[in-house]
This record gives sequence, structure tokens and C-alpha cells, in this order.
Amino acid sequence: MKNLLNKFLRPFHAEIHGIGYLKKLEKSAVNRDAMQAQAGIFGKTARVVFDVGANRGLVTRQYREMFPSATIHAFEPFTAFREAFWLQNPEKEKIHLHELALSEKEGEADFFLNVNNDTNSLLESITIGASSDKLCANVGVQKVRTLTLDKYCADKGLDHIDVLKLDTQGTELSILKGGEAMLRAQKIGLIYTEAYFKPQYKDQPMLYDIANYLKQFDYYLEGIYDPYYNERFMLWCDAIFLPLKNRG
Repeated sequence: MKNLLNKFLRPFHAEIHGIGYLKKLEKSAVNRDAMQAQAGIFGKTARVVFDVGANRGLVTRQYREMFPSATIHAFEPFTAFREAFWLQNPEKEKIHLHELALSEKEGEADFFLNVNNDTNSLLESITIGASSDKLCANVGVQKVRTLTLDKYCADKGLDHIDVLKLDTQGTELSILKGGEAMLRAQKIGLIYTEAYFKPQYKDQPMLYDIANYLKQFDYYLEGIYDPYYNERFMLWCDAIFLPLKNRG
């Protein structure tokens, strides 16, 4: 019917579009913000938030303000960030900070320290021809404790995560693999992750690797946010994935 009407309207330079086209206009007409998108999905109803790669606590603070009723489980293996984290989040009630790295395996791992501590990672950095290369140059290494997402949830008696935020400089897929049981049961309501299109770290998975892994559990890409480019390529972005049962 739509095609028939469009055939009639074409001489008048008019056309009828479906909901998909309207969604495209809606999403492209504004500069979308990932945090606003999450607030739009949950309102203020999120109760369990994981901030993995919590850094100095800025995102934890944002989640605390967005979801005032939520308990936030934050993970940051770099001990030097601890003081700054609590300065950002002085109200410690309902915030749990753990100085460990979530990963695919439980145990101990090398944690590479770089020129800019924001780029520290369980993966060794490489050069990609971007300004970030100098910031990611390695200056040391230390051992950190690792734990899987599934093990942590089992230990804490958590059967659901509303928001799983991942910003761990290349190990996001490893963390997701450590949460396979939660993903298989679709016990994670939203995944907000940093993802790369060109590897900044050795053996780093790309966005399409993350998307392909999540596909088997019926999680799909909701949107891409805050993309970063060099002269020729998109290098990385933030991305939100939702389980199929929650998609509109």
C-alpha cells in the first residue's frame, strides 16, 4: 500500500515513509548523548549499575545523579585513582568500589601502566598513528586481581544488572565473556561500552567482535555515540547494546 501511494505522490514530489525512516530522522537530527539515552531508556528506575573501569569516579557520579535509587558497583584496579573516586562520590552509601579488574578469568594478571593513566590496560598498547599513541606509551606494569562478572554476581547474590558500563581500554569483550551466564539469561538490561574500529592495544577486539559475540545472546546495537577520528578513519566510539526483548 505504501509503495502504491508513493507511486501516486511522486509527481507531486511527496513520499510516505515508515517508522524506520522517522526513527532515522529523529536520531540524526540531534547530537545524541549516551547518558541521556540511558536515562531515556530507564527514566529513574535503574536499581543496579556496574561502572567497570570507574577511573576517578566521574561516571559513577553521573549515574548516582541519574539513578538516585540505584546501587552502584564500581571496579577500578588502579589504586591511585581511589582518593579521586571518593572525592567525586563523598556519599558512599550504595556505592561499592572494588580495586580489581573484571575479566574472562579469575586470578591475577599484568596491568600495563601508561604515560596517561587513563589509558592503563590489561592489554599492552601499540601505535595506530593517532595522537593517543603518546598517551598510551607503556611506562611500567603491575599485578592486579581479576574476577569474572558471573562470579561477582553469584557471590553478591545479584540476579540482574540494569546498566553495565564498560570502559577498560580494550578488554571489554573479555569482561563480557566472563559474564556469559548473565548474558545468556538476558539478566543485563543495557550494555554501554567503549569500542574500537582500529586496535590501540595488542590483540584488542573491535566493535564488530563485541557485536558478533553479543548477537548470540540476542543483544543488538542501539546506537553509536561520541565517535573519535584521525585524518582518515573512525578510531573508536561509545556504543549501547540492548537485549532484543527490551527493544522497541
